[in-house]
Amino acid sequence: MERKSTKDASALRIALENLQNHPCKASEVELYACLKDAQLYAPVHPNQHTSKNHNANVLELATDFMMVLDASNDLYYPIFSSKEELLKFTSELQLGYMKVRLQDYESLLHGQKEVKGVVLDKESVNYSLCLEDILHIYHHVQCSDITNLEIREIKDPNHYIKEELVRLFSKMPQVRAAYLHELYCDKQASYLLIIDSDTFDDVAQQVSDFLYPLTYENGDHVELIALASRFGEKITREVTPFYERKQRLLHILLPKE
Repeated sequence: MERKSTKDASALRIALENLQNHPCKASEVELYACLKDAQLYAPVHPNQHTSKNHNANVLELATDFMMVLDASNDLYYPIFSSKEELLKFTSELQLGYMKVRLQDYESLLHGQKEVKGVVLDKESVNYSLCLEDILHIYHHVQCSDITNLEIREIKDPNHYIKEELVRLFSKMPQVRAAYLHELYCDKQASYLLIIDSDTFDDVAQQVSDFLYPLTYENGDHVELIALASRFGEKITREVTPFYERKQRLLHILLPKE
């Protein structure tokens, strides 16, 4: 295991050097492949505790991670490819660190509008990734060819997932709207559920728990994405939600003809 970790760290270092020396699409693809499983380092305040919930695969934050501003005054979470890179940033600051994976930031960034994303090795490469980039790394790179990815809106109002979710969301006022798409990757089909909510993490956990027995029985898989993410906004620009809270309230208030 230690040998694999060393090998992964070496591959990441080479990918970062290639990106610095030859910034191009090929170098970026190489870096993305290395970042998928890389162990990274995040600076944290030393007197506070940050733990990882391995069951939910998200970070439970008892404190805020260190954040930095870029030249445009946008906020990012700094992460580092090695302890050496971390020390370049923290040597004069009283900060501790935590070992993380890039995917940990997927849930952390969902629904956040004030933080743009993460910045890798700020003192050298200074390479930033937004939530859309992270989603691309973990959900699109499973395709052998990125052109094989296809997203289709599900227009059938009686689709079994839609029907069950409408019942669930009618009892969840924190959900404003929801969209359901089919996701095809290398001829493998799954579902993409995009939810509009200010409390996405809590809602996503409830929805996942609700959907699991339903989709497991049918052999289906559902990915949950926040509408507030750039990826979610991009997909839903020209489609209609299958559930919308305001419409449901209006239907309830208006007399039936």
